[in-house]
Amino acid sequence: MKMSVSSTSPAEAKADALVCAIVEKPKVLAKPLAALDRALEGMIAAALRSGELTGERNKTVTFHTGGRLPAAKVICVGLGPAEKATLEHLRQAAASAAKTARDQAAKTVALVSDTFRVARTKPGDVVGALAEGTLLSQYRFDRFKKEKGNKKSLTEATLLVPAAELRAARAAASRAQIVCEGVAGARDLINLPGNEIWPETLARAAQEVARAGGLKCEVLHGKALETNKLAGVLAVGAGSTHTPRFIILEYHPSRSTQKPIVIVGKGVTFDSGGLSLKTGHNMDDMKCDMSGAAAVIHTMAVVAQIKPKFPVIALVPAVENMPSGTASRPGDIIRYASGQTAEIANTDAEGRVILADALLWAKRYEPAAVIDLATLTGACVVALGEHATGLFCTDRGLAGRITEAGAATFERVWELPLWEEYEPQIESDVADVKNVGGRPAGPVTAALFLKKFAEGYPWAHLDIAGTAYIEKERAYVPKNATGVGVRLLAHLITNWKPRPTKRSPRARR
Repeated sequence: MKMSVSSTSPAEAKADALVCAIVEKPKVLAKPLAALDRALEGMIAAALRSGELTGERNKTVTFHTGGRLPAAKVICVGLGPAEKATLEHLRQAAASAAKTARDQAAKTVALVSDTFRVARTKPGDVVGALAEGTLLSQYRFDRFKKEKGNKKSLTEATLLVPAAELRAARAAASRAQIVCEGVAGARDLINLPGNEIWPETLARAAQEVARAGGLKCEVLHGKALETNKLAGVLAVGAGSTHTPRFIILEYHPSRSTQKPIVIVGKGVTFDSGGLSLKTGHNMDDMKCDMSGAAAVIHTMAVVAQIKPKFPVIALVPAVENMPSGTASRPGDIIRYASGQTAEIANTDAEGRVILADALLWAKRYEPAAVIDLATLTGACVVALGEHATGLFCTDRGLAGRITEAGAATFERVWELPLWEEYEPQIESDVADVKNVGGRPAGPVTAALFLKKFAEGYPWAHLDIAGTAYIEKERAYVPKNATGVGVRLLAHLITNWKPRPTKRSPRARR
């Protein structure tokens, strides 16, 4: 969808649908809405008096203009109580109105930003929220359908702003479009079935992102995995005919001496559980076990366009976890490049095993921070459901930045402990550590396993098992793949204030 910004008056805007927001029980109509009401001969005020228009959050009412305005219809969408309205409510309202317009066969919409004002927000933030809600709400995944489920679609959205805000609004809308394209790219990758995406084709997707954005991309496979002692990747990928890959994407601004941020994504393209075979229930959803990988790959597509002044590195260990005569067995012991050994007590706890390789690799960059995203534990879904990502962090400053980014994007996180009292659960009788710690505190013991390999830098782990793939559509988040992590990471990187270093941030090989 094309997104644009204009200072055209709402009364003069040409669109199939003009979108305005209204709060619950307004004392007076906002000036732009009052002007439209006069043009419509009091239709909006009459709907308020009758109770048809209530301002209830995300509820829409459509008014046909009958030629009174250039726009064919006016859609009023509720924001709820004025004192409680936030930027997230703006995203949801814009999404609800855009979907209503689409379902009513509109092709073009114009959103009147002045009616969406909420307290303590900047105009650019309002425009960004409206753009995100509108763009993200139009996503659909139907490439494998001969008959498309809903052929109606919006082709253009225009944000109407005061002339004085035009420059800031254009910058905010442009950034929102870049980020939303990244989210859509991640959703597409996650929604692809396992017979379309396996380690090799996931690597090709990363290479396409690199080519489009001018990034460096290196893909290790075969002997290179053995040479670099990527023991976890080799062990988990051993049972599949689709051989594993280790994907490295790098963004380096010219003449930068600042330390990089390293983002790591779990890339299990299909997870059968290996020899610790899962039950058949919902196993088809295990194509989503590379949601972390999809998020970091398409965050790099965003990075290539927003061009931060410091390096950003993405690492993706990519495997398919399958049972076969060559698969790793429960009880196997592997030795990592650091010399640490791990007992694979359960082959269905494979994500942490491959992430350990990436966390060790990340140390080569002397990073300012390392953040991994992984659909790591079903226990995190039990703990937090679909509305919060589990956060584990070794650095208070980094935890605060991630929490702030989560709040700003509504990809919210909730911090869980990394207390040493849980460590005995992952002690092994035969190795330095084992990859499972029993049912109690499953997300915590998984994170503590990772922590043993994330030494020498600030590290955060985001368990996105509950938020990456959902069962019910929300305002601008579709059923199935959500693309969670892209907007959070993009916000974090955009607002990152790095510390300079005298050393080159490129990896030591």
